[in-house]
Amino acid sequence: MALIPIKFNEEVLGMFQINCFRKYAFTLEDIYFIERLSSSIGVSIHQKETKRLLEISESALNRAQKIAKICSWTNMGTGGRTTPTTSQKISKISWGGLSRITVP
Repeated sequence: MALIPIKFNEEVLGMFQINCFRKYAFTLEDIYFIERLSSSIGVSIHQKETKRLLEISESALNRAQKIAKICSWTNMGTGGRTTPTTSQKISKISWGGLSRITVP
């Protein structure tokens, strides 16, 4: 039996278990391969979890902006604009291709 941790950086995300009932079934090369495979799995798990959390965060931000009825991010490449009411003072901040309209 081989039991290898699935890690991202030094955080253990799970365990990778391979069962074989023969004694000395795995060579050192086999173990190194399984460790590299487990490391790749750890990176994939971390990326998937990071994407999921980002989507949750973006959704919460969009809901909060709709509730507060404030301006949101627009993409300058598409020409999209957010139009505030006339009583709102506007300041514009640009980062690369994105523009943010803020309402003080």
